[in-house]
Amino acid sequence: MKIALGVTGGVAAYKAAELVRRLQQEKLDVQVVMTRSAQEFITPLTFAALTGQKVITDMFTEPGSAPANVESAIEHIAVAQRIDLLLVAPATADILGKFAHGIAQDFLSTLYLATKAPVVVAPAMNVNMWEHEATQRNIATLRERGVHVVDPDEGYLACGMTGSGRLASTETIAKRVCDVLGLRHDSHHRRPHLRGYRSGAVSHQSLVRQNGLRAGGSCESPGRSCRTGKRTDRSKNSRRRGLDSGTRD
Repeated sequence: MKIALGVTGGVAAYKAAELVRRLQQEKLDVQVVMTRSAQEFITPLTFAALTGQKVITDMFTEPGSAPANVESAIEHIAVAQRIDLLLVAPATADILGKFAHGIAQDFLSTLYLATKAPVVVAPAMNVNMWEHEATQRNIATLRERGVHVVDPDEGYLACGMTGSGRLASTETIAKRVCDVLGLRHDSHHRRPHLRGYRSGAVSHQSLVRQNGLRAGGSCESPGRSCRTGKRTDRSKNSRRRGLDSGTRD
């Protein structure tokens, strides 16, 4: 599935690079769209190297670049039609206001109006800006229109203040994206669980079949030898030796 990641001009913009990698781990194809302000915090080259795709930075061609053509003139429409989701992280108060009031002033805000795909925004800003009535009204408007909002975390902010406004964790944002797309989220933090391992109720061969392990692999299944799948109970082995020698307990 393909998503567009909008990166806006906030201190948290550098975290978007880590977010790209996390989304790629979910098998998502990511194309980055940057505002001009975002480019003051992190370069387009970073995202181009991570995604292997063109990073969109403006509505129109820049001086010295290839001449404008029909394709570049309607690029925002083409991107809007081929993406399965639009994610904006970090989302500044400025871009939230544009989205809420339908202002199509740059590529990202135009893309928002042009796409029919679901939209997820992860706000990040100063605590006073986040708590301002204007921002909260814009957030409420976007929620009413079906936009999925990943609320910011609380903590120490780059401005030196403490409160709500920190960009939500990469894991939290990735999980919301997967939920909206209907994908199974893989946290990559849970240790793999081998079915039947804890109880010791199955043989090594069964573990191999159930969990796709290679024969001869190692494990610590209670009371069993992983290489042979045989019981290693000492008392049982002792009784066998007694029977073999003709004695009884």
